[in-house]
Amino acid sequence: MILLFLNTLRKNLVIEYLYSLFIIASFSTFIYRIPIELFSESYDIDIDHEMYFGSRLMIGELLYTKELHDKLPIVQFLFYIPALYKSVLVFKIISIFLVIASSLMLYFYLRFSFDYFESTITRNQRYIASLTSCSIYLSLNSLLFLCHVSTVASSLLMISTIFCFQQNFSKNRTNNSRRNIYYVAALLFGSCAISMRPYLFAPIISTTFSSLSRDIFISRSHIKKNITTSNVLKYL
Repeated sequence: MILLFLNTLRKNLVIEYLYSLFIIASFSTFIYRIPIELFSESYDIDIDHEMYFGSRLMIGELLYTKELHDKLPIVQFLFYIPALYKSVLVFKIISIFLVIASSLMLYFYLRFSFDYFESTITRNQRYIASLTSCSIYLSLNSLLFLCHVSTVASSLLMISTIFCFQQNFSKNRTNNSRRNIYYVAALLFGSCAISMRPYLFAPIISTTFSSLSRDIFISRSHIKKNITTSNVLKYL
């Protein structure tokens, strides 16, 4: 059945066949790693630290009132539910859920951006390009840390980045209130990511400047077809 599917895929997509194989391998790796990460008894020691601070919140003790931490209080609220059930498995489920949610947002964002900027590529090419990026994101998370504080932070960073760039597309299609929602969402998720991993401040700032520069470039392009790869490179 799998061989028949791959053969049909090769005939229909031709050039994209190798990309299709890569996508299948990446998704298979992610699906394979999920039960291993979920039911493994070993996990990073940082989770024990955060579980402890989550348990302190259960008795009303906030961070920095009696104890110091190298993270901001959002981590304590994140681990409140896992500490409530006294289960690391609950945190693992939350982590995997955020990875899947951010990957889905990445996929739909890329599909929308291809429709907006690239009118020359085919539907299959848009589909393959979006799935390839999404599968790379999932496989990297599964091969590095699928259930970790850094994984949650990077997922929130991805969501923040998508909202940050999404407001560019909403500029000419929706009112200012919708754009403000995107800005607030980007700020909220970005702040949560920095709260967990302060070093993410640098990529978030660079993403913001990149979004602003692209916003200026879009506003200077009177015709959407002018936004080509060569024009973007010249602008950069």
